[in-house]
Amino acid sequence: MERQNKILAVLAGVILLLGLSTYISNKPQNAPSRGVTANPNFDQQYHWSLCNRYISLCRRLSSFSDPKSVNLKKDNNTKQDLFPVITTPSTNQNNVKAITSNESYNILCTTVQRQMTWGSFAIRCKDLKTWAERCAPTVNIHLVPFESVSRLKHNDTSFGNFDATISVKGTFKYLDPFFGTIYIDVVDAYKIKQKSISKWVHVIVQNQLHASAVFPKRKSHVVGHWFNSYPADMITDNPVHKIPKILPGDTSLRMATVWYSPNFPCPSLSKEVQEQNHILYDCISGGYRIETWYKHFFTTPQDRELARIFLKDPQLGPGYLYFQLFWKFDVLVVPEKQNSRDKLRYNSMQRVLSQFRSGVPTLLEMGGGATVEFINLYNYTCVFVNYRRKNVHKSIVQESNSSIHRRKYWTFDEAAVAMRSIDLRRQCQQEGLRIAKDNTPSRIAQKFIRTVGYQGDFRC
Repeated sequence: MERQNKILAVLAGVILLLGLSTYISNKPQNAPSRGVTANPNFDQQYHWSLCNRYISLCRRLSSFSDPKSVNLKKDNNTKQDLFPVITTPSTNQNNVKAITSNESYNILCTTVQRQMTWGSFAIRCKDLKTWAERCAPTVNIHLVPFESVSRLKHNDTSFGNFDATISVKGTFKYLDPFFGTIYIDVVDAYKIKQKSISKWVHVIVQNQLHASAVFPKRKSHVVGHWFNSYPADMITDNPVHKIPKILPGDTSLRMATVWYSPNFPCPSLSKEVQEQNHILYDCISGGYRIETWYKHFFTTPQDRELARIFLKDPQLGPGYLYFQLFWKFDVLVVPEKQNSRDKLRYNSMQRVLSQFRSGVPTLLEMGGGATVEFINLYNYTCVFVNYRRKNVHKSIVQESNSSIHRRKYWTFDEAAVAMRSIDLRRQCQQEGLRIAKDNTPSRIAQKFIRTVGYQGDFRC
């Protein structure tokens, strides 16, 4: 028996050497082309695929079945317990197990290399992958830069073809059954037009207006962004924080716009309205990274120490610090982004949803097609219109007519005065929380994965 085992061991070594020589001779040499950077993890994938093939054969020859003899056990250190901690696109032992599952639903999620660190790819692919690992374990999302996609067919994926491919903010030129059904997730890449997309390809957009106006002859799906919050609040439908109570007593109404685009001014509230109605309105135009400017609003030593604790806590972080800032005010004001006609028409409502989720009553400017569709969909109450803007949606102008007495929506001054009502603020708080609950990570992730063809069950 011992002699037989030695012979089998020698034979296995010969097979592995033959495999390595095959790898050297057959490994793609020229992809990707045009000087783009290849995926640094592709060689690792190729090695694993090759080793799996020959280890399987060695197992049959020697009849050994101890899984510890082959180093394919799951690496538990790569699993994140907290959503939405972002996983990296590297291939590890955990991914190898997913790739070799015959019952898995395999999705390729791709974009160009330079965009793989951008927020849109993080939300639409990396965070989605983390959620799927927790709530849909038979869904395997593979993150590969577009420059390396052409090489995937040379890699022996044991599951065969992909079931679906999602290309974020870019078209996808490989119309091959290997990639399954192709979906172009446009997000805010508004230069993508219908003529650049094959009729066999599906389109994912942020609202129905974008689908009907730009892609009327393509199969379109509406899957918006979920809200931005903090990690501990992203795993449940209901907020984990206490909702601020709206109580009478304060003589002044504190309003603020948390605005990180200094190129565009906040709405203008007249001094007369502020003085006569005791309204204080702040326009906060700090950068996106609140950790660089929070000290302007957290001024006491105690507040600053708490802020540092929040920032260091992986379950809280900058998102929770934003909520702490929101809770300093009675009303939040979310104006339209006026820098782009396309954004006014097709942009996501993520910023609004995030402020809804905080529980602070939110006053929303209604002007572009995106907000018109959103407000009509949810019948949200606390809105205002700046009728002086040139690009106010035509339906608002038609409804308002030319007479101030027949206008359907408040101006900003009128809305600010109306928000002094405790009942109105309570109503808009409850409406906002209901809308945010309809756009939680779990609900959006389920919709997204269903959209690309998955018909299985979810665990959360």
